[in-house]
Amino acid sequence: MKSIPSPNFSKGRKRAPLVIVLHTTESPEVAQSAENLAKNWFALKTSKVSAHYVVSSTEVVRCVKEDDTAWHAGKANGWTIGVEMCGKAGQSRSDWVDPFSRAMLTRTAQLVAEICKRHGIPVAKLGPGDLQLVADGNDLRGICGHVDVSKGLGGTHFDPGPSFPWQEFLWMVQAYVTALG
Repeated sequence: MKSIPSPNFSKGRKRAPLVIVLHTTESPEVAQSAENLAKNWFALKTSKVSAHYVVSSTEVVRCVKEDDTAWHAGKANGWTIGVEMCGKAGQSRSDWVDPFSRAMLTRTAQLVAEICKRHGIPVAKLGPGDLQLVADGNDLRGICGHVDVSKGLGGTHFDPGPSFPWQEFLWMVQAYVTALG
């Protein structure tokens, strides 16, 4: 795994990681898009944003260590791990299964499974109401999209989009978690 550190993070965490938040980069689907985004956006102090990881069809790039707080999901930053997927929230269902996206989703599912295993996060989809409970101090754990954070805690983001294949993605993550033992 390549590392391109971002200066945009807070040292440490307010709480242990409880939730994995999936985002889309809103960038073209090209093999080097993870590295390009990390170098040209998250590595810039002026962007004032970051994520823990960026994933494309061919690579995973770490930008912020999991022990630190990335700036990716507003009020949820202190107890989440942010994973940016190279693609766009406006993708159709068929766009999510094209060769680039299929490879990127496979890589993302492997990464998310490893994060779940490290932090005891179950492979469960959380919605906006669940995130409000976590923000209120509940230790509910799982996986969500940035859209869920926006709807539950405020915000305007709607990624990974209405056509994101949640059920298939969670099945892939669970298969990798099972394989990890």
